[in-house]
Amino acid sequence: MYFKSKEELFGALQQQAAGDSELAQLKLLGKLPLPAKQKLHQLSGYVLHRLKKDEHFAGAVALHTQMVLAQGDGGQPGDVYESELYLETAKIIAQAQREGTAVAGSPLKLADYYWGVVYLYALKKLFITRYEALTQQDLERTVLRGQ
Repeated sequence: MYFKSKEELFGALQQQAAGDSELAQLKLLGKLPLPAKQKLHQLSGYVLHRLKKDEHFAGAVALHTQMVLAQGDGGQPGDVYESELYLETAKIIAQAQREGTAVAGSPLKLADYYWGVVYLYALKKLFITRYEALTQQDLERTVLRGQ
């Protein structure tokens, strides 16, 4: 593949790292008529499975997080909490809070904790050969009560 400019290359990398299909799946999951705890359980299972089996997914998580931190989700300088990934996750967490299954706190901050743990383990997958794997219960403990 050839890119006419660095900006075009960066845009292509950003789209790939953003995981448009994963974001679409997260939006769909958020709209399903399920308890939020079940939605978070499905999300955690999917993310951890992909981290374990797919090094490219780990790279995409790390790259997307770095780009959001550096530029905001829309390619402009911005707040990490403007990321669609964080916003969609925060909606599910807010639902869990209404249902009494999530810990108290800002849903956006809790989404940040959740994805921060995912980011940390994506980096470990990429750069460390021996580490204790993150469990689904470990990840869900960042947002759910009694985990």
